[in-house]
Amino acid sequence: AYIFGSDGACIKGADEAMGDPEKKDEIAVKALDDKTLEVTLSRKTPYFVSLTTFPPFYPVNEAFAGEQGDQYGLSPENLLYCGPFQLEEWTKGNSLKLSKNQDYWGADDVALEEINISIVPEPSSAALAYENGTTDYARLNSSLVDKYRDNEAYKSVLGSFLWYMQYNFENEDLQNENLRKALTYAVDKENLTQNVLKDGSIPAEGFVTVKLSNGPDGKDYRETAEGYFAETGEDAEKLAQEYWEKAKKELGKDEITLRFLFEPADPAKSAAEFIQSELSKLDGVNIEMVSQEKNVRLKSQQNGDFDVVLTRWGPDYADPTTYLNVLLPGGSFNFGKYPNTAYTDKLKEAADAKTDEERWSLLKDAEKIAMDDVAVGPMFQTGASDLLNPKVKHLVDNPVGVPFVYKYVTIEE
Repeated sequence: AYIFGSDGACIKGADEAMGDPEKKDEIAVKALDDKTLEVTLSRKTPYFVSLTTFPPFYPVNEAFAGEQGDQYGLSPENLLYCGPFQLEEWTKGNSLKLSKNQDYWGADDVALEEINISIVPEPSSAALAYENGTTDYARLNSSLVDKYRDNEAYKSVLGSFLWYMQYNFENEDLQNENLRKALTYAVDKENLTQNVLKDGSIPAEGFVTVKLSNGPDGKDYRETAEGYFAETGEDAEKLAQEYWEKAKKELGKDEITLRFLFEPADPAKSAAEFIQSELSKLDGVNIEMVSQEKNVRLKSQQNGDFDVVLTRWGPDYADPTTYLNVLLPGGSFNFGKYPNTAYTDKLKEAADAKTDEERWSLLKDAEKIAMDDVAVGPMFQTGASDLLNPKVKHLVDNPVGVPFVYKYVTIEE
């Protein structure tokens, strides 16, 4: 629900309704007629229109949903469809079959009659299915990249998820800025992405990803924003040691122990293991690895039951605030309890800016406040390595929102 309030769409009344369901009718959204929806915002929100393409804003037929009750969305028969494809068969945890929606307004432009999706947990199994000719697409993991890199079907694309180390500011040791700097610089992100992940991921340059959105000048945000924690190799190692020595003096101790929470799935598992080895190079830093499946990991974060966690965030809309709002003190996903109110004030200035140019500049200022504080330790922006049948054309892979669009896909004979 956060996406409707001040962390996202800024719909008037949404924040209040999230705190009190009795106020849901005060959310400023109403239908003026059968084809006109009026939405009143609590402040200027230049990305609002693009945000409405995100799934939480998709239309739901209230009468139909009410008829289905608690079964709504649990089977093909419990769903309605307004897109180019509809769900025909669903074997939970195993497979999906999509068929062309003949009632879709643009059905004449949809080439595929059906799409069959197999849910395969192991990338090696997916790759084998591709080799056997039973699938046209398979996602690889880092262990398979070298094997398939020269295959004509291999492609690597830059994703949009940011993986970062979230520090728990309720841990007294981690309240020390020099300790957070030491931990962040200790990780050689170039080595991590090139030699461990090997999937097209790149070192993170800040808390806003590359190729997320362009500013008023037409340039990508990261192209004109400052870069952070960019040092690698011996330079980064030297900085990490210098900050660790300062931290030890300020903390009055030579040894600390930190619980490092991560999930045992790619790319988190291999990244976390590498990060542990890097942090352990700081003499006196002891890392206790805590592996939890994603749903449990998220609950631990929400409960503040961690010291450091390797976590991720993906963009819900094409604007820097989709990331920057995550660090707002008091925000729904600020599980580390980053406390800087100057950061809040700077984002509020940006929201109230008179021009797009002024807003863009203030967003960069806000990111600088957080990165100078080492509110988090940015690690890497995801890449993806796939096998895609060269006969498959026009598959749209979006960096923001819904990843794949199948409407335009054609398959050459």
